[in-house]
Amino acid sequence: MNANMDESLTGSPAAYRELDELLPLTVDSTTLRVVEGLRVMCLRYLEHGVQSVESALLHLNLKALPQPDTCAGPDPWQVWINPTESLVLTTQSAVADSLLNALQPGRDMLACALDQSAGCLVLELTGRHVDGVLTRLMEASANPQIGGQSTRVRLMDISATLIRIDPNRVFLAVDRPQGLYAFQWIAYVLDTVAEPRLSKP
Repeated sequence: MNANMDESLTGSPAAYRELDELLPLTVDSTTLRVVEGLRVMCLRYLEHGVQSVESALLHLNLKALPQPDTCAGPDPWQVWINPTESLVLTTQSAVADSLLNALQPGRDMLACALDQSAGCLVLELTGRHVDGVLTRLMEASANPQIGGQSTRVRLMDISATLIRIDPNRVFLAVDRPQGLYAFQWIAYVLDTVAEPRLSKP
């Protein structure tokens, strides 16, 4: 592992600046970028706290909690994580703030909303090489193929949430300190996948 990868795992500000300088990256009509201005809200709830969460969502005209392995969108995107947790990804601060206000930790002992925006980085990969990249970085069976699906995956040796927006567009949510590391792997594989096409006359 090189020095840049070591630095990315420490979560240093220098690593964040380097990532800002490297993105967006486009190779053979496939683009990797950071989804700018995205708020990441984590909703956590026990069985009897679901009603409180769904009430807060319905107040914003959002759908009820997503079904297993699905995401609902567009912005806000509601992403299933596990039976007691889901994410709301949005560029709308009013939506994020409303959820935080309605589900403040401690207000309801069975449900709460946490703002994970500072600790989470969402990468967007779009274009014809999306699946060519993903199948080299994770188990093929873990890669959802249909828009509206999501799953937790191992991206090489780190954990990520993969959200299939449509066939040629995915979001990858990773811990922010691992953002540069994830970028380096995706960029390396993208060059490898695209190279045969680019070398043809």
